[in-house]
Parts: sequence; structure tokens; C-alpha cells
Amino acid sequence: MMFAEKRYQQIKNWTFITERQIKLQDEEYSEFTVEICRINWTKLAQPLAKFDEDVVREFYANAWPTEGQSNELKSKVRGTWICYDRNVIN
Repeated sequence: MMFAEKRYQQIKNWTFITERQIKLQDEEYSEFTVEICRINWTKLAQPLAKFDEDVVREFYANAWPTEGQSNELKSKVRGTWICYDRNVIN
């Protein structure tokens, strides 16, 4: 069994707590809202209501570095490489 498969078995029973959302009223905290838009974090500030827990587990299982593996911030999910370094997130 490969490391990622072992790691997946370790985390397969994880439970996920969805983010609490805060709804701002129009014109409430306008400076904060402007800053979120300025740094292009609008998607980050509005998490998805639904997500596939198996996909999230697969991401974490493959993102966990092994000995001798480079510390690149990327993970393979459903055959697609997902990068999550600072530049990509920004």
C-alpha cells in the first residue's frame, strides 16, 4: 500500500466542521469589504455550502509529504494536480 493510501485510511473517519458564515449588511464594515475585494479574497470569504468529503480527504492524503519527497505545495486529486502555494492562493 502506498503512503497516500495509508494516510487516506488514517483520515477516512475525519469529520468536517463547515465554516460559520457571517453575512454583512450593505454598507456595514465597508473598509473591510473593500480590502477583501482589493486582495482578491472574495471566493475565500464565501466558502461553498456543500463539498465532497472524499475529495477533501484525497487532497489531504496526497498533500502529506513523505521522506525524500519535495516540499512542493501541491496535491493530486482525481488525477489532477492542485497547487496551493502562496502565489496560487493570492
